[in-house]
Amino acid sequence: MDKKTDLTKFEGIPLWQDREMIVFLPVKPLIHPQDGIHFYILFKNAQNVWWKAESSDLLLKGAKTACLIGKIIITNGLINDFWANIQWSARPFFNKGVNVFGRNPESLNWGQPLRILTHSKIYHYSTNYIRRLKNLLARQLIFKKEQSLILFSEGIKDFKQGSAEFTQAEEIFSENKPPKKKKDILWVNEKFILTIPRQPHLEGLHLQVFPRFAYWQKKEIDFRAPWQLSPDSLKAQLQIQGYLEMTAILLGAVKIILEDKKILCFNPEIHFSNNWHKDLQPIERGGRLQLEYLSNIKNKPLEERIRIITKEKSRYWLGEENEFRVTGHGHLYATNSEKEFVRLPSRPFEESPEEWPVVSFSQAKIIYLRKLLQDDLTAWLNQYCQGLAIDMDR
Repeated sequence: MDKKTDLTKFEGIPLWQDREMIVFLPVKPLIHPQDGIHFYILFKNAQNVWWKAESSDLLLKGAKTACLIGKIIITNGLINDFWANIQWSARPFFNKGVNVFGRNPESLNWGQPLRILTHSKIYHYSTNYIRRLKNLLARQLIFKKEQSLILFSEGIKDFKQGSAEFTQAEEIFSENKPPKKKKDILWVNEKFILTIPRQPHLEGLHLQVFPRFAYWQKKEIDFRAPWQLSPDSLKAQLQIQGYLEMTAILLGAVKIILEDKKILCFNPEIHFSNNWHKDLQPIERGGRLQLEYLSNIKNKPLEERIRIITKEKSRYWLGEENEFRVTGHGHLYATNSEKEFVRLPSRPFEESPEEWPVVSFSQAKIIYLRKLLQDDLTAWLNQYCQGLAIDMDR
């Protein structure tokens, strides 16, 4: 697992490469080809799994490439939906780089977290399909030198617990919210808020990083997924930079937690997905989603509930009149055992409570984790990420 990557042994079709990474189309993808598409960005000199990698520079270059591949998936009709998932996985063979997924709305688990395939079946792609993907990446995976991104260019500018900004974040994520929707604040800086949810998505570690809207509103930016915007626009560049900075925050958090060894953290994964977004809210909360049907399906079997919910949400597919806009945030997940991989509930708690964990972090652990990250995360970001220019070598 810690040996240098042998690129000749990875079971995939190379589509694009530069001096540092190769984009593969896996022949044993983590999702069925009928359900969508899976790209894997593998670093040529990867020595370790991503969470043990020494170079933050290379990891963040991979994150930028993943973001642009997300845009390619969506804007070229590879799927019929504004849905791109970026995942740093812990799964064997896919844990040294970045995975990018696009899913068809017609797939059985559309609107759910990815259901990862665990079999070893090899899929065969047509020559024309492979040629099309290679041509798309060759034409559109282009990095202009003048578009290099400087991370945390104005400094980290963190706010300690007890400051007005930290208190404001605590109020935003807890005031007037039901207990299961509340989040405890771990770390805040000028641009972002790192939280731990009271109702985690799994029995293990779960952190979330959100844009701090007090900052982004001043920039007149509704923090949407970067691939929805023109790559040459200033707003798109600022948002891609913000997405990379959120990635850096989660990378720093997992490395600090692993080094500390006091909190269980096995097989970590980082997920960025736009299946959580602003307009995917009921009308009374300012969104567009009509949820009257939910009251009629509570007693139906889970499989039937999922089918009905998917049909309802399909009204908002790409190109529909009420098409959703998206906002971005990131998740860090880890399990309590080295034998377990991350597995998430298929639906929100209100729709499938039987799938959700019944335990969460104790207040003592939250206090410990907050102090750990308050003490160490800013220093880690200053050392490894602040002022980092994310250029791409061709």
